[in-house]
Amino acid sequence: MTRLLPMLVLLAITGCTNAPDKQESQTVVAQFHSAVNAQDIAAIDALLTRSTRELRPGVGTARAFAKLMQRHGRYIDGHAGPIDRHEGRTRINWQARYVNGPVNEQFVLMHEAGVVKIEGYTDDPRL
Repeated sequence: MTRLLPMLVLLAITGCTNAPDKQESQTVVAQFHSAVNAQDIAAIDALLTRSTRELRPGVGTARAFAKLMQRHGRYIDGHAGPIDRHEGRTRINWQARYVNGPVNEQFVLMHEAGVVKIEGYTDDPRL
């Protein structure tokens, strides 16, 4: 029991979360935007969690993400807004700038098989 106590204290201090940190999250968001600009369906698909990919069979979900350019134009740049880490997930608000104007994006990220993946995404051109 005395060996278990330090581990329990450590878990309590760290919040018992395995949510992606800020740097991991920003890296995945950058990879996502690069893949969308390149219209690289395979790269987009590789960034998604298995459950997200299964929303539409095949690479249908990745194709839907690739259509972002039709709505917003090419991604130019952006920066992180508020980041929330809770229950193994990181929610990052991203203030993006596309050719057609600013877009407020929200990513939900999680670790899957040791790799940070996108579990959810929303976009709203009204900032």
